[in-house]
Amino acid sequence: MSIVLHHYPFSPYSEKLRALLGYTGLAWHSVITQEMPPRPLLESLAGGYQRIPVVQLGADIFCDSNLVANELAELSNNPLLSHERSTLEIKAFIREVEATVVFAGIFSANGKALRRKAMASMSKLDLIRLLYDRFNLGRKASVSLPGAKASRKILEAHLDNLEDRLLVNNFLFGSELTLADFATYHPLWFVRDLGEKTFIQQYPRVNAWMDCIREYGHGKMFELAGDEALHIARDSEPRAIADVYKDSPLIGKIVNVAPTDYRQTVTQGELVGVTDYMWILRREDSMVGRLHVHFPRQDFKLA
Repeated sequence: MSIVLHHYPFSPYSEKLRALLGYTGLAWHSVITQEMPPRPLLESLAGGYQRIPVVQLGADIFCDSNLVANELAELSNNPLLSHERSTLEIKAFIREVEATVVFAGIFSANGKALRRKAMASMSKLDLIRLLYDRFNLGRKASVSLPGAKASRKILEAHLDNLEDRLLVNNFLFGSELTLADFATYHPLWFVRDLGEKTFIQQYPRVNAWMDCIREYGHGKMFELAGDEALHIARDSEPRAIADVYKDSPLIGKIVNVAPTDYRQTVTQGELVGVTDYMWILRREDSMVGRLHVHFPRQDFKLA
């Protein structure tokens, strides 16, 4: 089954998955989407979900990087990359990174280098639309996002912690890479490699660790046009839902799923699968037919 990643180059969470794909050596197809909604192609695949990245496996659509990590761990036979199978300590670490460090990294990266790269890759109109979109994202979020000054303090405290961890081991939780490494690599990539912020150079062990991950690259990537991704979905059938996933009184009901923190847009469909970690919705789309869309339960709500 082809792995299709819908992403754009500057997306931090997309870099998390691109780095994971490089490390696993799995072949994948790249579909570049624009930096902000509307994204008509993804609306056909994922309904109202508006975040990036989205991963497509045939007619199964995955709307969260940790759910994707579970799939990549299974495909590469590497359980250390699975969020579902991670230890409680690693899950807590990832949650803290995703709740605070990611946004602190995005705000800390702002500067001439990042603006220069953005202006080189999009038109002035698209850049204005992007800035307006990000302003609205923060204004409408239900979580408190840090300002520039607070972001720098959060990031420096995080870097201090990483530097201490890497004094003992080559990686954050031992001698092998785990999902925690990739979960905290991508916000720092945004700051150091895209934003070109030099204060990270004060952390030599962190830089060596980042360089190690970066050396794996992005793996065996093949470009794919958006309409070809739709054809893949249309010509595929969603994978079967195991009976163990059907033990819920809501199975078969039409439900809405939406994030609870930011981009709180709703996707509607028939609930066909439930696990401790995710909901699976069946959707019918005129462009591609039947799809199964996978959502995490963490930081999402069902109604």
